[in-house]
Amino acid sequence: MRQFTRRQAARVGAAGVLAGLAGARDAGAQSAAPLDALIQAARAEGEVLLYCSATDSIARRATEGFTRKYGIKSAYLRLASTALLQRFSAESQAGSFPSDLLLINIGAATASLDASWTSTMADARLPILDGNDYNKNFLKSNYALVQIAPWQLGYNSDRLKAADVPTDWTGLLDPKFKGQILIPEIMSSDSYIEFWAAMFDRYGADFFARLRAQTPRFFSSGTPAMQALAAGEGLVAVPTLAQTAIVVTDKGAPVVLKGYDYTTGSEIGVMLPNLAKTKHPNAARLFANYLMSAEGNSVLNAEPGSISVYDTGQLPKQYRFEDAKNAARREEIRKLFGQG
Repeated sequence: MRQFTRRQAARVGAAGVLAGLAGARDAGAQSAAPLDALIQAARAEGEVLLYCSATDSIARRATEGFTRKYGIKSAYLRLASTALLQRFSAESQAGSFPSDLLLINIGAATASLDASWTSTMADARLPILDGNDYNKNFLKSNYALVQIAPWQLGYNSDRLKAADVPTDWTGLLDPKFKGQILIPEIMSSDSYIEFWAAMFDRYGADFFARLRAQTPRFFSSGTPAMQALAAGEGLVAVPTLAQTAIVVTDKGAPVVLKGYDYTTGSEIGVMLPNLAKTKHPNAARLFANYLMSAEGNSVLNAEPGSISVYDTGQLPKQYRFEDAKNAARREEIRKLFGQG
């Protein structure tokens, strides 16, 4: 008789569950596997690997919360969204699927991934979707929204008085900010493209012509821009997130954030790679289910600036949700900044 290792046994068990899911789809009438059955199958697999484009603190909190609840070993790889997508895409094209699930900016993810590299949320048959707890307005074909972090303006409070902080985004055009505006590289994330597209849609091309005249400084991503702001290399950094600011404010940096009614945000969704090809498909399904639950979503968003999908009343009054179509505006935005 053939002897199976623990890992091989887990893989066989996973294949059986996936086959059952396929059968359920074919039958068209069977419901999702009960949560306790999913937990059992996930524990048999024993571990899960998360690819995450959110901050390190978010990735760590999510994995630790999941492990604490279910006793399943979890690890994560954290990269900026563009770099993470490039890695995942290269691995998928090569037929390798080391990541079990992704926690990633949805603008970037929905615009560029081949459909065969991911499983639809319907195919995943998550128990959370059997009930009415999770708002299904946030459920799309291949992802489920789990976090909203509105873009804000950061300023150095040692160099700029609160009374001089812009009252809206057009305040950046004031002459006192010439040479004092720090901007993350707009191509480093589609979420930045979304933000600047919103600025164009509200304020027009003249806004960008005048912003260019302010000679802003560009940084590779939001983190170095925030570090430069903390060091006093500029008066303001735009756009930025509370999660990014925490890294420097926890060390006593004189950085303060200002939010506005009209803004977009970094919207993070959970996605599942092709479940037939990942190493731990049931652990991935359970992790996704956890992040979409009220309990897991609360853990995920347990820091200032992160808004739970269970508490969207905290969103700015004129918040504009991301539109995947804006990812195609990359060249348009580049030209507006004089980079085309």
